[in-house]
Amino acid sequence: MLYAFMHTPQLLKDMTNSDDDFAQRLISHKDECDSSCYNKGCMRDYSNMPYHPFLDWRLGLDVAQLCLNENYQMDLQKDYWSTLVEPVSMNLIELLPRLTRKDYNGVPVFEDQTQQKAFILHHPLSATGDEAALHIKSTVAEIRKSRFKEDYINIFDAIRRVSDVMNALNRTD
Repeated sequence: MLYAFMHTPQLLKDMTNSDDDFAQRLISHKDECDSSCYNKGCMRDYSNMPYHPFLDWRLGLDVAQLCLNENYQMDLQKDYWSTLVEPVSMNLIELLPRLTRKDYNGVPVFEDQTQQKAFILHHPLSATGDEAALHIKSTVAEIRKSRFKEDYINIFDAIRRVSDVMNALNRTD
């Protein structure tokens, strides 16, 4: 499938055009589908069952954008990602009540006063650390001013690998 995307520029343009029927169908079911489903036009079917844990239409749209524009900024502020931030936030705080959510320049951050850590919720394909995008770097600078140590939570992991995220939240360094 990726081979077809790489060799079909028009398909990529159609996928990323929010006025296109294909993109509209995917984005319109964002409230019912957190990654992929069996809805007509989404990604799952019985032939790709072994790959269901990895299929994500949001990532597919972003990879298509990245193929068209190497400078495409991947973040959670896009309409189709932002609908996941609130449920993930509620889940994290329910699992670990000592967390408090703050937003730094639109970037969701979960602070743990006990450990003096701040966990930045980020896009699964965005870089962290020195290679991070400007919005993440500015968030890190703000966190450091508060004397917190920054760490990262990938939203993909927060949905699919909750035990890994919980281990990271509880890890003492």
